[in-house]
Amino acid sequence: MIRLRVLGEIKRKALQIKILSRLGSVYDPREVLVETAKQLRIDADDLASQCRRVPKVIVGKQPLGFPQPPDRRVFIGGNYRDHMPILRKMASYVAGVGYTPIIADDVYMPEESIHQYTLI
Repeated sequence: MIRLRVLGEIKRKALQIKILSRLGSVYDPREVLVETAKQLRIDADDLASQCRRVPKVIVGKQPLGFPQPPDRRVFIGGNYRDHMPILRKMASYVAGVGYTPIIADDVYMPEESIHQYTLI
């Protein structure tokens, strides 16, 4: 997630352009970004440096067991066969706010214990 300070400054710069009636002359959003970066003294080509670290989303079958404390995990359930793209977006959001998303389909667990483990 990009730092709110940068986003706020981009918003202010866009409003300034609108107030100064420059909307008809600014067609490239990069122009707003470059002006904002110059004002904040950051490199417009390296916006990743302005991002907070985002926890990684668990990908692939993981062994059962999670190193994170239980109060930092979020179980994401649903119809894995039909709605996985939506569930992945949910997982991305959960990770973005600092929790660990758990999608049961990504974790190896014995068939007969799936319900029990997902409740945990």
